[in-house]
Amino acid sequence: MAVRLRPLLVPAEHGAWSFVLEPIVLGLLVAPSRAGAALALAAVVVFLGRQPLKLAVADRASCRTYPRTVVAFRLAAGALASAAFLGAIAWRWSSHRWWPPLVAALPVGLLQLAHDVRREGRRPLPELAGAITASASAPAIAAAAGWRPAAWLTIWILVAAHGLAATLYVRARLALERGGPVRTSQPIAAHIAALVLSLGLSSIGLAPPLAALAFALLVFRAVWGLSSWRRQARAQAVGFSEVATSVLFVLILAAAYRTA
Repeated sequence: MAVRLRPLLVPAEHGAWSFVLEPIVLGLLVAPSRAGAALALAAVVVFLGRQPLKLAVADRASCRTYPRTVVAFRLAAGALASAAFLGAIAWRWSSHRWWPPLVAALPVGLLQLAHDVRREGRRPLPELAGAITASASAPAIAAAAGWRPAAWLTIWILVAAHGLAATLYVRARLALERGGPVRTSQPIAAHIAALVLSLGLSSIGLAPPLAALAFALLVFRAVWGLSSWRRQARAQAVGFSEVATSVLFVLILAAAYRTA
């Protein structure tokens, strides 16, 4: 029986691409390097390997073997091997310690995978864990370019703060559009906390002052998007809108770093 590769490689959560590409693009814009480019490719490969690994492990955990199971294992193994190869290239091209953020994010990524295997990936905890894990590529790319730990840790905090707040917003917005009960105070509070955090980091010289502008726009987006004044939209439209918001966030934050 022929096995279709697209469902094995492309995750059902199309919005996940935004969370993966945002820190990669930001890292390459503010800290370009050959090693960083290799790490960016490795991050994309790992993301593509997540779906087949999740499906293969879930099949084996349920004591079932389908035609897709072996193919999924092979795809996952190939992705991990390719990511390791790209990591070796980054190691060769950079003499700086770029792996600490990836090691720190590994337990969070395993937590997300554990929920995925149990088919609980749409719950709040694994989605938030996924946002934190994906954001680790930005500090790794920055570290590969020679950024000091305080600097790459700051950019990680900023990207992760946006990822966490955006995850809560999208969940609340989709629930609101479906007509279900929604606590809009949580995502709004998360956005305000991210803004305050960016202002605090700027006040002590760790983050560029203009970074707060990006988070201020996100606060406005959250308040408007979860209010009665919003324009009702389907899930796909919400997803496209979130991608556009992420692009704007990356461009403003990159400009803030480049002009600091």
